[in-house]
Amino acid sequence: MEYAEAIVRDYPIGTGITEAAAKTVVGTRMQRAGACFSQHGRQAVMLFRTALLSSRFEALHRQVGDTYAKPVREAA
Repeated sequence: MEYAEAIVRDYPIGTGITEAAAKTVVGTRMQRAGACFSQHGRQAVMLFRTALLSSRFEALHRQVGDTYAKPVREAA
């Protein structure tokens, strides 16, 4: 990271904002009373939650749809 340039542009250079955002995402969804997720489930929930919170859900939804879409054939 170019710290001098970040300071000139008044960008945050600490990790506090990133860590707080991660804590919010994880704390809000993963640590609810009675919540129990597998590793794969936790990762999927966090992926979609961060996409939703960062206004990137539609792009993620299209990408996932394109990745997992399968052609459907007519039943005999």
